[in-house]
Amino acid sequence: AFISTNYYLTATGARKLRADFKRRGLIRRLINFNELRIFESAQGQHNIVTVLSRNSGDECVRTCITNRTGQATPDILSSILGWKDDASRYYEVTQPELYDGGENYIRLNRERATAGTVTPTINTILDKIVAQGELLGTIANINQGVVSGCDYVSPRNEERLPAGAKVVRGDGIFVLDLDNPRDMSVVSGFSDNEKRLLRHFYKNSDIGRYSCSSKTSKRLLYIGRDVDDLAKFPSVLKHLRRFKSILSERREVQNGVISFFQLQWPRTEDIFTGKKIVVPYRSEENVFAYNETEWFCRSDCYVITQKLPSYELGYLLALLNSRLYFQWLFHRGKRKGKMLEMFQIPLSEIPVKCVKPAEQKAFIDLAERVLVSKRGNSTANTVELERRIDRLVYGLYALTPEEIKIVEGAA
Repeated sequence: AFISTNYYLTATGARKLRADFKRRGLIRRLINFNELRIFESAQGQHNIVTVLSRNSGDECVRTCITNRTGQATPDILSSILGWKDDASRYYEVTQPELYDGGENYIRLNRERATAGTVTPTINTILDKIVAQGELLGTIANINQGVVSGCDYVSPRNEERLPAGAKVVRGDGIFVLDLDNPRDMSVVSGFSDNEKRLLRHFYKNSDIGRYSCSSKTSKRLLYIGRDVDDLAKFPSVLKHLRRFKSILSERREVQNGVISFFQLQWPRTEDIFTGKKIVVPYRSEENVFAYNETEWFCRSDCYVITQKLPSYELGYLLALLNSRLYFQWLFHRGKRKGKMLEMFQIPLSEIPVKCVKPAEQKAFIDLAERVLVSKRGNSTANTVELERRIDRLVYGLYALTPEEIKIVEGAA
């Protein structure tokens, strides 16, 4: 038995651990404390107790997921561990059903309807989506935002600066803030030709449901791998040379893949300049936004672009922002406590039903109406339009009234 963070249940880096548990272990108990703090002094804890044996068998796993928050007390822990806490949910999961898919994600609430009944559960509903869908990663392109390797001078990298360097913490390196007088002074020294390298730059907090911000004071020096010489950009080169001791420590420079003045992972420019859906890498709800403008973003954002013409982005936007797809991300995606983690892998595993363009139109039209309202006013009330989208999604997967009630009432 051991207590750890609960990240290993779905973390990509823990796939070998899960496979090993499945191959030669028998998990007996899983108690997921989620947001309930067990240790007073530990930071960022989302703890789980795992009890397992080194053998195989058909015994069901007894699992617990608590909805409690705050600091645990002896009485609360005793109630949870005694399988009698009213604020916790308890399940019995078979060993095969505990593991989900090729990644062997561990699912604590994979309960099924009792044999001989037709009582639906959130998992039978989500299984219905899987049975009718193609994976998002096979029908669309999913890319992380730009990784510069050094946006600005941080406490961690300022130690690498040479003695006497006229640089202060917070100075922009690849990302310059026009609201910062020191960064603005740098930008004002660029020629018009050099300013063409500056791109409006956004972060995950600029993304809302359906629409995203079009205003930012941040500018990214977009120097991709196709730019192998900065002779035509002398002021930019002078600026970056001030930070060469920092930039040269980046992995791709060390490996000889890029020069010190190039972005570590610039992606391809067209990802950020055309039609796209953008999503923050972590959020409490499903937040997907659409834009057709130049929108370069940081590594804390992911960008979905069209791969197959049979799947319109407006259709995907409506599905991904719906209540049903929130349940998918909450129960079958990756989470850190209550936060959805929408990295490349969990996004790529979302199932999407393929329907004809004529059937997609109703979804696209409603999503466009929400977009128009949000563009004019980010706080516009679009609840009724979004409810109509939800009803379309329920109909798409032929959910029964009882199943809809479960979706709308589930955690």
